[in-house]
Amino acid sequence: MIVLKFRKPGTGMPIQPSHMVKRYNLENTYHRIFIYLLLICGIIFTPVQHTEAQGNEAFRNPNLPVDQRVIDLLSRMTIEEKIAQMDMISGRPLTGINRLNMELAATMVGANGVGSIHDFYPASPDLVNELQLFILENNRFEIPALILEETLHGYVQQGSTTFPIPLALASTWNPDLIEDVGHAIASEARAQGTTVGLSPVLGIARDPRWGRVEETFGEDTYLVSVMGLAMVEGFQGENLNQPDAIASCVKHFAMHSMPVSGTNSSPVSIGQRDALQFFLPPFQTAVLQGGARGVMTAYSEWNSVPCTGDSWLLTDLLRDQWGFTGFTLADMGAIRMLSTCHFATDSPSASLQRAVAAGVDMQFYDFPSEFFRSELLRLVQSGELDLADIDRAAGNVLRLKFELGLFENPYVDPSCAEEIVHCREHRELSLEAARESIVLLQNDGVLPLDDGIRRIAVVGPSGENTYTGGYSPRGASAQTILDGLQEVAGDGVEIRYIQGVSFIDEGVPIPHEALWTMDESVNGLDASYYSNINLEGNPEVTRIDSSVNFAWDTHSPVHGLPPDSFSVRWEGWLVSDVDFTGWIGVSSDDGSRLWLDDELVIDTWETGVTIRRYEVHFHADHKYKIRMEYRENQWGASAGLRWNMDSEDIDGAVQLAEWSDVVIVAAGENDLLVGENRDRLDLGLSGNQSELLRQVSQTGIPVILVLQTGRPVTLGNDALHADAVITAWFGGEYAGKAIAEVLFGEVNPSGRLPITFPRTTGQIPCYYNRKPSRIMRYSDGDAQPQYPFGHGLSYSCFEYSNLTLEAESWTVDDTVRFSVEVENGSDREGTTVVQVYINDLYSSVTTPLKELKAFERVTLEAGERRTVHFEIPVEHLSLVDEGFHFVVEPGEFELMVGESSADIRVRTTFRILDETE
Repeated sequence: MIVLKFRKPGTGMPIQPSHMVKRYNLENTYHRIFIYLLLICGIIFTPVQHTEAQGNEAFRNPNLPVDQRVIDLLSRMTIEEKIAQMDMISGRPLTGINRLNMELAATMVGANGVGSIHDFYPASPDLVNELQLFILENNRFEIPALILEETLHGYVQQGSTTFPIPLALASTWNPDLIEDVGHAIASEARAQGTTVGLSPVLGIARDPRWGRVEETFGEDTYLVSVMGLAMVEGFQGENLNQPDAIASCVKHFAMHSMPVSGTNSSPVSIGQRDALQFFLPPFQTAVLQGGARGVMTAYSEWNSVPCTGDSWLLTDLLRDQWGFTGFTLADMGAIRMLSTCHFATDSPSASLQRAVAAGVDMQFYDFPSEFFRSELLRLVQSGELDLADIDRAAGNVLRLKFELGLFENPYVDPSCAEEIVHCREHRELSLEAARESIVLLQNDGVLPLDDGIRRIAVVGPSGENTYTGGYSPRGASAQTILDGLQEVAGDGVEIRYIQGVSFIDEGVPIPHEALWTMDESVNGLDASYYSNINLEGNPEVTRIDSSVNFAWDTHSPVHGLPPDSFSVRWEGWLVSDVDFTGWIGVSSDDGSRLWLDDELVIDTWETGVTIRRYEVHFHADHKYKIRMEYRENQWGASAGLRWNMDSEDIDGAVQLAEWSDVVIVAAGENDLLVGENRDRLDLGLSGNQSELLRQVSQTGIPVILVLQTGRPVTLGNDALHADAVITAWFGGEYAGKAIAEVLFGEVNPSGRLPITFPRTTGQIPCYYNRKPSRIMRYSDGDAQPQYPFGHGLSYSCFEYSNLTLEAESWTVDDTVRFSVEVENGSDREGTTVVQVYINDLYSSVTTPLKELKAFERVTLEAGERRTVHFEIPVEHLSLVDEGFHFVVEPGEFELMVGESSADIRVRTTFRILDETE
């Protein structure tokens, strides 16, 4: 039970805030905690002899409580069988085209079963059933496997519905919609055999340089908590054993989302108070209110302790304080990184011991199964690891399998997938989410486009961009802005397109006409493909590649090579038919090197790059000896040999603009700029997009800037060159149509920013809930953000009035109740997001000038007025005091209501009374 007490001098009662309680899904919570405590307090199960016939064991009885079934099964298992439940294997090698590799499955799974399988993504549900049957038949107790897959904004299997990225979903400020999206993703995943989804990401995104900002729900604790809770409840439904539910594994625990310098997996410099107040509550909400059944640990370190080896995070806080009874999964390689990256342990064995003892229940490809299982066994037998830790970990994994109903029904109905995956209802939901996620950032009156528009020029690299964001379903493709305009505009509107510039100055692939093999017999380069990452031994395949412009992703580059752990050497000659001063460059995801006339001019062998350039003057008809080497370690493969000859055409874009009635500058990012390990130094429009915008604006034709990104960008003075700006993020598979509907006014924009748009990169960190002592002043520019948190315009206008409190003072056990009147003062229906902020005016520790505490989407007809009612439990006003306890301090609070964090329309104050008053 949560008990609130006022802080008294020298004391403090620890409490935990309950953000946004919607409904409780944790049945028998106290019973589960009691059983769990018995497990970790020394009741160590050892194999015992049972005389009942197979099938009569207690763990097979679905009518018994889950914890009783777990205890019974653990008591029958050997240590080896328990350890097997802590192991995850890769499903990628197990399946080819519509067939299961049984021999490999037998080797990888073994006779003791397996905890989970990831990266399986079978071509059909039949293969999941076939694999589960194989696993059941090859372990003593017929224990099924968890199938864990990525479900960030769509089930990552080809053909699944692609929804907008989480940052876009958060822009809807519509938790009911997010819950529907979660349910749609879960139903498609479960229909194809997946039982655990590795999402949502619950990090607080305060540094948009970090490439994974697109995976988050933004910068605010309350908004992330609400949206994360909605997604978890959408995934898990009312009961995990239903065919439309999967377990949610939230990530990355914890504080992973604000790495030093904005670079992925770097250390986190966040104090304990800020961690408790801002970064941990979304996880607590997901666990306590949402009943999330999985938690993934973070790669990063916090307080100089790697999160994957932090017993305070994984046991003291997560389990002992929050009562979490699900399973913990280390992020891929995070256990191994304890010794190879953090140097907090001195060996793989020590890393395993520390992680499991700290509270990790399952590995994620850290070590080969044989080593993982044998080493854990040795650690237990040597006394270096308690058997109770193994029982805890295996018990948590087994508990989830029971909750999912896998012991009763480990299979899926193959016919369900055909009806559910990418069904009409889910496609329509994706379109609606895209519509509600679009944020109108500025508008000088050019939008919505009127009926007089007959010629539209579209320029910029996003015009034909189909990228849908990181962790999208495989092969996902978005409707482009061009496609959307052509669908919505009608026959009377002519639309023309010139790209003009690239997302980055990445040049173009060197064409095969400029490349020759070593013997100069044909155009192209001699290519040698090796089945290792160091170009060792004899090549597996030799051939001639016409050019180097490959995006293999997770597929094998040539027959006979694996999709990972290979290397390539390209050799030949480069001959330009004209004199050319510019650069030659390479792009790769893992590592590459380039020699020109036997001189090593580019070396990125240890780290892949979006593009690395070497300035050079090419002489016409001179032969340049060229050699490029590439290595692919794991997780996606791409390689390119490029130069910047004839790569851009700003003049053509300007000419097209002069022809038009309105110019749409389609700008933003692509997969080379944003996503995991795609962190940025500068958040301005990349490449020459700013120059394109500037030159097009000089034509005098109205300019609409449409941003498709996975993070905020810093426009600075670029915003002055646009008559209107919208951000559409990566809006899912129907992004183009949703954008066009907003531009033409068929949809009235209602999105609001879940994250601040800084004016310049130098303002970072730049988030709305700043402390009062933060001085917002610079000697060389404006300190205010370009577009604040919560900002978003509409084609309607709204007026706020009559903020009315039910009382002027409240006690600790009360709920603050109030109302505000909102009126649509325009001649068209529209939606506003009523945002409620609180300021604790005086407190024992410093608190932000304002914090979001409630919000409501309100749709009003033209001229309609409505009274909107709010309730905020007083406990939501708690802070972490000097003794690191959650308390509500008596005193005066300011209540602010408006359309954004910077657009407060009405305000008042109220008091929280001391218990002696």
